Amino acid sequence: MNKRDAKRQLQTAYYDLLTAGLSVPVYDSKPPSPEYPHVGIGEWTAVDGSDKSSHGDELTLTLTVVDQFQGTQYSRAPMYEVTAEILSIICARPAPFDLDGFNVITSTLDSQTTFRGENSGKMELWTAIRFRHIIEQTT
Repeated sequence: MNKRDAKRQLQTAYYDLLTAGLSVPVYDSKPPSPEYPHVGIGEWTAVDGSDKSSHGDELTLTLTVVDQFQGTQYSRAPMYEVTAEILSIICARPAPFDLDGFNVITSTLDSQTTFRGENSGKMELWTAIRFRHIIEQTT
């Protein structure tokens, strides 16, 4: 059996699950004038988890929750609500992913980081959420 890459299927599953389950827009590619708050599908890491008898990977995917405010007054509450929604979807048991030819063994929160900055005179808040997946190739 040749090794296959699960990233494309997993990213599509993320997009479908989050679009259906979140109260905010989800962007795979951020448009020029996005709605706020929103979720962006970000970057991958991959480590080969294959052994002598099977193919597999340990994949991480980073999502970014972004909110924007005029002036210096802001609240992180909307970001926290969206983050809680994401966690309930991605970390659901059993794992919510149905991939053709792959078994998603685990889906766990790897890390969560918040930061803020100015963009064109507006305050932006970000939460980067990285999920780790252990994936076994079945076909």
